[in-house]
Amino acid sequence: MSAIMIVLVDDHRVVSRSLKAFLESFPDLRVAGIAASGEELLERLAEWKPDVVVQDLLMPGGIDGVETIRRMTERAPAVKVIALTASVDEARMMGALRAAAWMAVCASSLPAQKSKTDTTRTLQGVVFDPDGNPVTQAVVQLKDSRTLQVISFITHEDGKYHFANLKQDTEYQVKADHSGMTSDWRRLSIFDTRKIAEMNLKVTKKEPAPKDAPPKEDPAK
Repeated sequence: MSAIMIVLVDDHRVVSRSLKAFLESFPDLRVAGIAASGEELLERLAEWKPDVVVQDLLMPGGIDGVETIRRMTERAPAVKVIALTASVDEARMMGALRAAAWMAVCASSLPAQKSKTDTTRTLQGVVFDPDGNPVTQAVVQLKDSRTLQVISFITHEDGKYHFANLKQDTEYQVKADHSGMTSDWRRLSIFDTRKIAEMNLKVTKKEPAPKDAPPKEDPAK
């Protein structure tokens, strides 16, 4: 099996080198190149031929991270983009997703190192429309209730979403949005001991709930 080719786009050299070392600790991952700006990525895209681009959203130069993602996906639509940001600015993250990023991740949520004891869990499910059909291109948001950090996932043709490496001692909230419709917030409790938790989401047209309305709790199985 050939290695997955990755290109990093970040103007902080220390961050890029650390991320490169971490990624290449996995035998099936290889960093094909590092760009310090969106312009450099676009210039060398054909040379590097990446499968995945990890793109910092806050970039110097004439074009920012969101615009870089938009232009890159026009040239190479098959390339998956992971938008990386140190900010929890939801508007910026949503902008990246609308520009065709596959996933938006807050940098401070990345693991510093692997633990010998696996205490992580996975949350996954399917987003359905009001008629019960799987929804393509729904934006699923996962919020860490402790830090309020948000990561997002865009569903594919089967409507499925997937969040891995979630902490067992942290409570999470999840919801989906699509074409003016939204689902209820659902809660993954710290008392839910499932290693793989399944939560399906149904989007409907509704008035937004009050900000202080508590999310629905999903009982542990």
